[in-house]
Amino acid sequence: MVFDSTSYHHTMKENPNYAISPQIAQRAEWRPGGTGHIYMDKLTDDPYIGIAIVQVADFRLQCSPSGSYQDPQYGTLDKAKFQFIGERPRGANGFDEDFMRTYSLLSNIQNLGAKSQYHKDMLNENTIRFAKNIFEKRDVPVPDSPTSIKGAVYLEDLENPREAPSVSTLATKMDTETAHWPIKEDYINDLEGIKANYKAVPLRVYDTNDTFVEPVNVNKLLHNALVEVHFTLHHTYLPKSTPPHDSFRANIEQILILDSGKQKQNLYRSDPRAGPIRMHHSPPPTELPPPKKMRTDESRGESKD
Repeated sequence: MVFDSTSYHHTMKENPNYAISPQIAQRAEWRPGGTGHIYMDKLTDDPYIGIAIVQVADFRLQCSPSGSYQDPQYGTLDKAKFQFIGERPRGANGFDEDFMRTYSLLSNIQNLGAKSQYHKDMLNENTIRFAKNIFEKRDVPVPDSPTSIKGAVYLEDLENPREAPSVSTLATKMDTETAHWPIKEDYINDLEGIKANYKAVPLRVYDTNDTFVEPVNVNKLLHNALVEVHFTLHHTYLPKSTPPHDSFRANIEQILILDSGKQKQNLYRSDPRAGPIRMHHSPPPTELPPPKKMRTDESRGESKD
């Protein structure tokens, strides 16, 4: 089904969470929460849920099961994030102009919570970075993982070193999502090292038919797609950094794919023995009109002394 951007744009303009109105900056405020601050709705006392319509860029699209994780020397797997860059929609009636209103609103909200002149991680050159942690800390570790015992230390175990750790304080079974998390084979050992204490949480991503997108397919379907992203806003001030700066995040809560992106094709990846690639173009007209003569003073019989 062809996406009707005009009709959808009309509907979104009636949504109070559509992040284009400057009034949102008065409706919510930064409050302490987590490791920094969370942008909270004054009316509900819940985190403000914003909605933006963006085009997913090719650049740094990292929503596979391993997300931003690359190598232990750059950070542990439990810190890995899903992330993508949202840019101005192309050819979507109304949404292209709305994107700059969203960007301006987020910039103003940043200024309200910032403690330094350096604002990082969310806004950059008219693009918005959306991100979310792949793994969440468990309330209690699970016992059926080989790393669960060494990863959890309890007071009663220290007081009674000859006794085994208390099973009553452990979860009874590894959750299915984490146990079968489809991470790259190269990272399986890294996953084994954290899954006793962290659980994998898939992104809430739905295709154009409102069907949940499995983690292994998310990156492919988000490629160049027009999406509606629901997000919360988080802020952390890092005074010990050089220089001190504020880190902001548009935390992904849900993604609805509105219009699938077109996959880019490289014509030159075909079999080179099949022949050369000819670029089609319109042939020139058979007869060219004669060039117009330029009128000069001499042609009019005029002369200058």
